Amino acid sequence: MELFKKFLNKLISNGNSAYNWIVEAEKYLDEENYEKAVECYLKALKTNNARAIDWANLSYAYYHLEDYEKALEAIDRALSLSSENPEFLYLRGSILYKLKNFDEAYKCFIKASKKIKKSDLYEILGELSLKYKKYKEALDYYLKAYRLNENNTKALFMAGKLYLLFGDLYNAYESFKKVLEKEPNHECKKIVECIDKIFEIINKNIYEDVSAGIRLLERRDYINALKFFNKVISVDDTNDFAYYYKSVIAEIFEEYQKALECI
Repeated sequence: MELFKKFLNKLISNGNSAYNWIVEAEKYLDEENYEKAVECYLKALKTNNARAIDWANLSYAYYHLEDYEKALEAIDRALSLSSENPEFLYLRGSILYKLKNFDEAYKCFIKASKKIKKSDLYEILGELSLKYKKYKEALDYYLKAYRLNENNTKALFMAGKLYLLFGDLYNAYESFKKVLEKEPNHECKKIVECIDKIFEIINKNIYEDVSAGIRLLERRDYINALKFFNKVISVDDTNDFAYYYKSVIAEIFEEYQKALECI
C-alpha cells in the first residue's frame, strides 16, 4: 500500500508539474516572450506530450523565433494528434511559406480556408495563386481579403491590377479610387490619373476629331484640318497624331520651322 501511495503521488506531481509549466508557457506566449515560452513548453512536454494544442503553441513560439524547421516538427506533432484542425493547418502553411515550400504551403492554406475566414489568409492565397498564374482565383481571393478587412488596401490594389489584366478598366478604376481614399499618396495615384485622362479623351471625342482632321487633310482642306488638330492638342497636349499631322500641314505650306517643332 505504501508503495502504491508513492507511485500515485509521483503521478500527481508529474501532472501538476506539466500543468504548471504549461501555465507559465502560455503566460510567456501572451507576453510575446517566445524564448521563455519554448523553454516552458519543452519542460511540460517532457512529462506530458499528448496535447495537440501544446505542440501547436510550441510551434507558434518557434515560428516567431524564426526557427522554422523546429516549428514545422512541432506543428506536425500537433497535426498527428488533430489532423483536421484548420488553425494548425494555417500555421503549418505559414511555416512552409517561410521555408519557401510554396506547393505544400498552398495546399495547407486551401484546406484551412474552408473553415477559417481571415483577410490575411485570403491575401496570401491570392499571392500564391498569382505565383501559379491562376489569375481568376487570385482576384477572387484578393477581393475576399478586402471584404473581410476594408483597411487591407494591399489586397484591393492587387485586385485592381488583376482587373486591368482582364481589361476591366471600370472595376480597376473603382478599386484604385477606394485605395486612394485610405492612402491618398499610394502608388496607384498615377494609374488613376492616367485612367482619368483616358476617360477625358473619350468624353471629348478626341479620336473623332483626329479622324475628322485626317479626312479634311485628304481633301486638301488644310485650314479646317488644322483647326481640328489644334482642338485635339488643346485637350491632350501629348497626342502624337495631332502633332504629326500639324507637321505635315506646315511642311505643305513650306513652314519648315513649324513642321520641325511639331514633329
